[in-house]
Amino acid sequence: MKRYKLGTGLIMGRPQPLVLVEDRVLTLAEVLGEGAPATLLDVLADWRRLENEIMEHVERISGGRAPESIDYLPPVPKPRKVICVGTNYRDHLAEMKVTTLPAFPYSFFRPHTSLAAHREEIRLPKGAKFVDWEAELGVIVGATIGPDHGSDLLEAVAGYTVVNDISARDWIASRPPVGIDWVMQKAWDKFQPTGPWVTPARFVPEPQRLAIELTVNGVVKQKSST
Repeated sequence: MKRYKLGTGLIMGRPQPLVLVEDRVLTLAEVLGEGAPATLLDVLADWRRLENEIMEHVERISGGRAPESIDYLPPVPKPRKVICVGTNYRDHLAEMKVTTLPAFPYSFFRPHTSLAAHREEIRLPKGAKFVDWEAELGVIVGATIGPDHGSDLLEAVAGYTVVNDISARDWIASRPPVGIDWVMQKAWDKFQPTGPWVTPARFVPEPQRLAIELTVNGVVKQKSST
C-alpha cells in the first residue's frame, strides 16, 4: 500500500493541490484526472469519499516532480477558520511559571493571513523584541461536527500537519485581570508557518504519541510530544 500526503503549491504559476507519493510530487489532477477538485479546501469538503478515491489512484501512478522543486503554499491557503490552543505543553507552562494547570485549554483565532508557507520568510512586527517559536501539531478537520456528537471526535479529523506557532511576546495589549491578548501576540501576518504536507489521519494511528522537535540553525530548541 502506497502512502500519500497532500499539500498546495505553485505549478506553472498557478496554485494547485498536490499529492506526495513516496518521494515524488504530482498535482491532484494528475492523480484523479479530469474533474479533480481545484483546491484542498474542496477536497476536505468531500473528504470521506475523496480520501478513498485518492488512495485507489496512487497505487497505480508514477512520474512526478522532486519535492525540492516545488514553490509551496500553506497546505490549505485560505481555511474557513484557524483555531489555536494555548497552554497545552506542560514544559511551556513551567517556563511561564504557571503552577496550576488549567482545567480547560485556552483558545484563540488566527486569520488566514497569519499562515506562511514552507520556507517562506516570517515578517517581524516593527518594534517587537521578543519573538518566540513553538512547534505544534496542526489538526486538519474534514467533517462538520458539533459538541453533541456522540462518537469519537477524531473521526472528524482529515489529517495532520506541522505548525510553527510564532508569538511576539512583548506585544500584549491587556494584562491581568483582563487577561492576555493572544491575538495581539500571535495573529500577525505570516506568524504561523504551516506544512508543507498534510498526512491523512488513516496513516497516523496514534496522534497522541507523536514526537515534536524544533531546531534553530541545527540546534535543538524544543523536544516534546503530543
